[in-house]
Amino acid sequence: GDAAYDVLLTIYTAGINWYLTTDGGAGNDAYDLATFVIHYTLHALFFSGLIQVDAQAVWGGFPEGKKASFDLYLTSPEGCAIYGYTVNPNSTINAQIGAAVTGSNLSFSTVNAKIVDLYAPSPYEKGISVYHYDPLYQGADNIMQPEIPMGFTQHTIGQFATTIMNLILNKSADTPNPCGPTDVAETFTVKGAASTFRVAYVNLPGTNYQTAVEYALLEIADVFPSTI
Repeated sequence: GDAAYDVLLTIYTAGINWYLTTDGGAGNDAYDLATFVIHYTLHALFFSGLIQVDAQAVWGGFPEGKKASFDLYLTSPEGCAIYGYTVNPNSTINAQIGAAVTGSNLSFSTVNAKIVDLYAPSPYEKGISVYHYDPLYQGADNIMQPEIPMGFTQHTIGQFATTIMNLILNKSADTPNPCGPTDVAETFTVKGAASTFRVAYVNLPGTNYQTAVEYALLEIADVFPSTI
């Protein structure tokens, strides 16, 4: 069965012009098979994770708090691991993770140094964002670029990928410190005639905003059939 393998590759041949020679000479009318195998095997073993982003790319997070090894090194411009934004056990998603993976400033980093910038465009591109390098990288380190067009050939696993592989395989403790869940500024309690519930609000810039939000929630609390 499939469980017997670390990686199971399925190569589709119908309607695809594969370049099968290993001399790196694929033309613009063919996909280099060796390049594809290297790229997608690296994805299966290392360059993958569990982050999810909503359709509007506003909220991001890790379902049930589960993270892959690569996810532990996803780092904000401030140098902290973005999974830390969801350390609140009552929340596995938030706006700061959504911003981090669409802000063009995401990196794979250790606690001491940035290894490589990652692809974090806006809007978020499902299946492409986060687990590829920034496309600006050229040379041997472009094997994990976001797209592999016809004629592109890269049979060398560069220094970035080698470093990432070693960190993950060695289960390094050199992961960056987690960010703090600073997106939740405060909480307040809404007490209505029929129910009471607590609300955490995100990045409201002033008390006028809070007043308006509390008013709206109070309208719900006044008629809600039971305590939430």
